[in-house]
Amino acid sequence: MVKISKESELIEEISSLINNPNISIQEFEILSSAKNKLEQKKYTPKVIAELKNDLAPLARKLSLSKDVVSFYTKLSQEFIDRGQRGMWIFSTR
Repeated sequence: MVKISKESELIEEISSLINNPNISIQEFEILSSAKNKLEQKKYTPKVIAELKNDLAPLARKLSLSKDVVSFYTKLSQEFIDRGQRGMWIFSTR
């Protein structure tokens, strides 16, 4: 389970990106949706998985802005993958 501090840090980081004038409209929409879901206390691992999946096509097309690339990379490293029984494995870095 994601700790509360992790969730609030994630919301803060997403908010910062949303306010960044250098992100695309697609990035803005994806990030806004994820932020809203997190603020509504939706199941965080699911929101993170959806966020990564929504950003993946833009990443493959190399059309993520520099700041979102950094966030996407960090997100992929911190929230690695599902382990046994659907539990999320978090990096301890």
